[in-house]
Amino acid sequence: MGSAGGRPSAACNPRSRSVARAVACAVALGLAAGCGAPAVGEFPWSDQRVGERMDALGVPAVSVAVIDDLQVTWSRAYGTAEAPNGPAVGTDTLFQTASLGKPVTAMTVLHQVGLGAVDLDADVVRYLHTWTLPDGAQSMANPVTLRRLLSHTAGTTQHGLLGYPRDAPLPTLDQILDGAAPANSPPVEVVAAPGTEFRYSNLGFEVAEKVLEDTTGQPFTELVTATVFQPLGMASSHHDPLPPDRWALAASGHKTDGSTVPGGWHTFPEHAAAGFWTTPTDLARFSIDVMVSWRDGSGVVISQELARQMLTPVDTTGPEPVTDGSATRTGYGLGFAVGDDGGDRFYAMHDGGQTGFHTKIVLYPQRGQGMVVMTNSDTGDALIDELMASASRAFGWYTGLILTTAETAALALVSVALAVGAAVGWWQWRRRRRLAHRPASGEATPAG
Repeated sequence: MGSAGGRPSAACNPRSRSVARAVACAVALGLAAGCGAPAVGEFPWSDQRVGERMDALGVPAVSVAVIDDLQVTWSRAYGTAEAPNGPAVGTDTLFQTASLGKPVTAMTVLHQVGLGAVDLDADVVRYLHTWTLPDGAQSMANPVTLRRLLSHTAGTTQHGLLGYPRDAPLPTLDQILDGAAPANSPPVEVVAAPGTEFRYSNLGFEVAEKVLEDTTGQPFTELVTATVFQPLGMASSHHDPLPPDRWALAASGHKTDGSTVPGGWHTFPEHAAAGFWTTPTDLARFSIDVMVSWRDGSGVVISQELARQMLTPVDTTGPEPVTDGSATRTGYGLGFAVGDDGGDRFYAMHDGGQTGFHTKIVLYPQRGQGMVVMTNSDTGDALIDELMASASRAFGWYTGLILTTAETAALALVSVALAVGAAVGWWQWRRRRRLAHRPASGEATPAG
């Protein structure tokens, strides 16, 4: 779950939910009202109602794929690629994934684990040949590992990703990791003892990206394409920058005020954490392979053992450890948030938000069911949560999407506090950076 870019979100933490939950809880009953108990392959709301909610929330487009019996049984897209009068979207329209790229990254890492190229629990320093992880709270006895990076327990810094205008110069992976120009994010740091607490970290996934590049000798984008996209038939999936021959298929992002993101979208070179485009149907294919691997090991990319590790909460020794005795408590596996509502309602999920786009995925391995929703608006998280809440009521899924009035009020306050804190932290970092480059007394100020 996470804000891959644009603005940090309370949804970065699987133990907190975005303020959009408050909206979802207020209208979810209305969306599902009048519906019976449909099969999972059906949509539990009318097209008219979806259009009404899109208009009310200012979401130009939404695209959905539903999984039942380990198959994509239903997919549909609504709205326009760009407001107000852009072309109609279809199920082949591309959306930016935001943090939904993280499970794909995790699967790519696990494939390399299966090949014996890397070890989930080894010090990543062993694999870093062209870049050095800076000293911090880690130690030789308690190192940063791939398991910790993929579960956000490595102690690395968070930092929401802002993206880059389409005509702006893009930083290399090393520049992103070092916080060096033209990167617009701070350098990665290990600020907490690895393995002791959950700290959602986009930059931690960038360290994992560097590990993959240094161990395989391949660019990350090529490795993911060969490992995941091509074997699973994800022909609509592409990393940033989006190839020009796909621009006509891309949805434009929209801000909270309804205006279009300049240039249609930002580019996210932080590929492991955020930067690729796809469709809900392609992500459903990915989800099916994860579930098949988890169930009987017959998936294409990873073994059953690795799929089970992927969907198992990683324990910590911090103040809120994940324990086997807490069946309904949400934790974080490798690339996915995971939880268990009892019976066959064990689930994995992730959401994401970056400039102009919001997305979400949920899958139920024991049931062979799931859903992917993608929107092209900063207000899309509210619509996604309404749709997910309605599906949960109709299909008997994740009860955590349906909150009490007191819970929604409390989470709204948490969301605002986290957003303000993230904004203040980013401003303070920018201020420190400016002060560090200010000329000393008596020196001339550089031109420009």
